[in-house]
Amino acid sequence: FVNCIKWEKFLDFRSVAVDMAQYIAALCLFFVAAVNSILIEEYGAKPNSYDLHTARVNSEAMVNALVAANSSLDRVVTISGGNEYYMLGVYVSDIYDVTIQISGKVIFSDYIPAWDPDTTAQFWFVECHGITVQGQGIVDGQGLKWWRGAYLGLSYRPFLVYFYHSTDIIIKDAFFLNSPRFSIYFKDCADIVVHDITIFIDSSVDRGHGRDSVTYPLNTDGIDIAATNVTIYNCNITNYDDAIVPKPCHSNWKYCICASDIIAYNNNITYSTGLTIGSVPPNVHGNCIRNVTFRDTTMYRPLKAIYIKTNPGEEGSGMIENILYENIVIREALWWTIYIGPQQQNEPNDGSNGTGCNFLFPFIPICPTQPLVTIRNIYFRNVFAVDTVPIFEGPGIILCDPGNPCENIVFDNVQNVMYEGDIDDILAALPIPAPGIVFPTPYRSDDWEFEYLSSQVNGKNVGFVDPEVCFDESCWWDGEAKE
Repeated sequence: FVNCIKWEKFLDFRSVAVDMAQYIAALCLFFVAAVNSILIEEYGAKPNSYDLHTARVNSEAMVNALVAANSSLDRVVTISGGNEYYMLGVYVSDIYDVTIQISGKVIFSDYIPAWDPDTTAQFWFVECHGITVQGQGIVDGQGLKWWRGAYLGLSYRPFLVYFYHSTDIIIKDAFFLNSPRFSIYFKDCADIVVHDITIFIDSSVDRGHGRDSVTYPLNTDGIDIAATNVTIYNCNITNYDDAIVPKPCHSNWKYCICASDIIAYNNNITYSTGLTIGSVPPNVHGNCIRNVTFRDTTMYRPLKAIYIKTNPGEEGSGMIENILYENIVIREALWWTIYIGPQQQNEPNDGSNGTGCNFLFPFIPICPTQPLVTIRNIYFRNVFAVDTVPIFEGPGIILCDPGNPCENIVFDNVQNVMYEGDIDDILAALPIPAPGIVFPTPYRSDDWEFEYLSSQVNGKNVGFVDPEVCFDESCWWDGEAKE
C-alpha cells in the first residue's frame, strides 16, 4: 500500500486513460490514509510558537520524524492541519519511499543571522528516492528580508525546496509561498511529477530601501529542472523570475547527463520571466538540454514570455535542441514575447558586469553572443500574444552567434498583436516598476541609425546617448539628437 502512490506517476508518464489514473489514485489515497502516520509532535515539535529555540526544535523534530519513517511501517510524516510550525532548515539524506503530508503551515524563520551560510535550502533532500510531498497546507519561506539582503550585498539565499541526486519524486497540491530564492529546484534528478501546486511570490510586501527593480524579488524562479523524465501540469505560478525552467545537466553527473524528456502543460503563469530554457553556459562535460515541450499554457503580463538563453563561458560546449512551445496564450507581455539569445542578468552589489548583455538591447547594442552553445530545432506552434505592451520595439529578439548560428527555428501560426490603448492603464496596475515607452517606432525617423555612447544598464548614462534612453513619455525622441 505504501508504494501504490507511485502508480500515479506510472500512469501519467504512459498516458493511460485519465479516468483510470484518477481511480487508482483515489484507491492509493484510501490505502495511504489507512496507514498510520507519524506526527512531528511525537518528536518534540511545538506548534504555534515563533521563537528561534522553537524553530530549532521543530526542524530537529521534522528530521527525526523523517528518519523514523524511513525505517518504519508508518511511512507518512504529517504536519498537522490547523497548526503553524516555525522552523529553520530541514536537511535529510538517504530517505526512501516516504510521504510528507503537509496539512498545516510551515513557516521558515527570516532571522538571517540564525542561518548557516552553507545552507542550500530550507527543505533540503539529498539522495532521497520515492519521496512524495503532498497536502493542502502551506510552506512559507518568508522571503522578503532575503530579497532585501540581495540588494544590500547578501551573498547567499536558500531555495525553498531542493532535491539533489534524487529520483522518483512527486510534489502535488501544496502551496509554496515567498521563497527566498528558487521555490523548487531539482538538480541531478530523474523521474519527477509536479502537479496542482501553487507557487506565489507576494510582491505586495513592503520593499523598502528604495530598491525597486523590474525583476524584484530577484531570482524567485518557480520550478527549476536540472533533471530527466519530468512532467509538470495544472500548476499556478506567480513570480518574478523564470516560471518553469529546464537547466542543463552534463555527462559528469549521476542521474541526469542531459536535462531531457520534460513536458509542462496546463499551467497558468502570472508575471515571471517566462517559460524558459537555461541559461546554458559551455561546460567541459557538455551541458545539455533537449526534448522539452511547453504546451497548453496561459501567461499573464510576463516580463519575457518565452526565453531561451545562453550564458558566458570560454571552455567546453553546450546544447539546446528539440524544444517545442505549443498552444501558448500570452496576454500583455511587458518586455519581449520571444527572446532567444544571451541571458540578460546583472546581480546588484556583486562587483561584476553580469552576463554582459545590456537590459536595453538592442537600443544599447551590447550583448556578446555565445559561440560554444548550439541552439537548434526550436519550434513555435500556435503561439498567440495579445495586447503586447509596446515598451520596446517589436515582439521579440533572436540573437545567435555568427560562428555558430541557430538552426531550424520554425514559426507555425505565431501571432503577436501590440496593445493599442494607453499603456499607463497597464503600467499603473503592475505590482512591479516598469519603464515607459522606450524609443517608440511611430516617433522614429525612417533614416534612424544606431549610435550609442553608453555602456551602462538601466538607462543610467555616462555622457549622452543618441537617442537618449527614455523611461517615460516626457522624453519621446523626435528624431533629433539630444544636446
